[in-house]
Amino acid sequence: MAMDPETRRITMQDREFAEGDFPLGLRGLDWPIRMGEISDEDWAKMLAGTLSNDEVNVLHRATWTKNGATPWPSL
Repeated sequence: MAMDPETRRITMQDREFAEGDFPLGLRGLDWPIRMGEISDEDWAKMLAGTLSNDEVNVLHRATWTKNGATPWPSL
C-alpha cells in the first residue's frame, strides 16, 4: 500500500512499488508505504469492481490502519 501525501488516498497492488508507480516530479516523492494483508475475498471484489468507491476507500483505510503503527490518515 502507498498513501498519497497530498490527498491521503491509499493505493494497493500485489507487488512492491517502484518509481514508475508514482506520479512524475515532486508530486510522486516520499509516499509512505506499508506492507499488509487483505483477504482474498476483498481483493477479488476490488479487482472485479463490485465494490463502490466508498467501499474501496473504507477497505483501503482500514487495511492501512491495521498494518502500521499509525492509523489513516496519519502520515
